[in-house]
Amino acid sequence: MPTRFFTGMNGLISANAISGALADFPTRAGAVSALMGAIQYGSGVIGSAIAGTLADGTPWPMGLSSRLPVSDAS
Repeated sequence: MPTRFFTGMNGLISANAISGALADFPTRAGAVSALMGAIQYGSGVIGSAIAGTLADGTPWPMGLSSRLPVSDAS
């Protein structure tokens, strides 16, 4: 249940984070939006690489990579 709650809240948290980032730089909204997208995409790539590197046929590498700070941006 905690993983479901964490995953469900991720949509609310990331939407508010992007909104907050755009509020600080209203004249550069396009650049800030692109940067936020690149950070989300990059953290997904890093998380996937970690899960793939540690893969051993069990689900623990995926669980581990979803708990690292780098995966919180996606």
